[in-house]
Amino acid sequence: VEVTPWDLELVHRLPPKGQCLLRIVIYGDGLTGEDDPVYAHRFAAELDCEGLSTEVVTCGLVGITAHHLAAGRDDKALRDIQKRAGPGLGSLLRPEKGSPSVGLVILTAGINDILRFNREYNKREPHQIVEALQTLHQLCNSLGVPTVAVGMPDVGATSSKFIGGARKQVNSLLAKWVEESPPGSPRLFVNPAALLPHGPRAKRHGLWRDELHVSTKGSELLGLRLAQQVMPLVKELHSHSILDAADPSSLPLSVYMEAVEVHERSHLMENAASNFMPVLRKWQDCGPAEV
Repeated sequence: VEVTPWDLELVHRLPPKGQCLLRIVIYGDGLTGEDDPVYAHRFAAELDCEGLSTEVVTCGLVGITAHHLAAGRDDKALRDIQKRAGPGLGSLLRPEKGSPSVGLVILTAGINDILRFNREYNKREPHQIVEALQTLHQLCNSLGVPTVAVGMPDVGATSSKFIGGARKQVNSLLAKWVEESPPGSPRLFVNPAALLPHGPRAKRHGLWRDELHVSTKGSELLGLRLAQQVMPLVKELHSHSILDAADPSSLPLSVYMEAVEVHERSHLMENAASNFMPVLRKWQDCGPAEV
């Protein structure tokens, strides 16, 4: 039997209870370092609670850099630092016989670009890291797949002394690029440091297990808050999938009418937004940490 990119060990699929109308891929750095990410299960559960028929697929390559992901985007298989295999993003998204189509990609940045290139003789500048991430987003957009850009997560106080400045620069540059990008480019920027800061209160609640990695409890909270951030976009794309269905009569009337309502509301918001000049904001991490 031929092994496809969807069969590799780092690809985890969380199917919906019923028919899948939208497939979401969360791809990039391992983010939480988990073999079977708890955050993805909570993320999928939140979408299910909203009545969204989505399949959530994760592929987190632990310890790999954005430059490695960009360079290997067309590879059938990439190896993370634990020697486990996951597909290059392009091979995951380009349709093969029998492979599923993808409706949204959430690209997660990691701090490995900074950690592994933090010496003067081998330093990776923040703008170079962002350029590698942009390559991945542009690949998705060229294939007609919208994206969400998730920035670098927070780190503990000790690590922040060495990499905190570069991490904030990467997030600021990435957020500004998303803000200024034309339609059809990344739809949203999410700052995971705002979703789950590494502060005293978070540590008291047991949300972090060390300077760089969240706990199981923290991972679950991260999945919840990430779902809340992307929910409006997912609902919009989900409604498009329903309206584009080959046989909408097979769906309950209430589901179809709700999709029409969401679709019309999104168009009204787009028209309203086009009447105003965008206000550019200075993207920064949040202030004192809160859980």
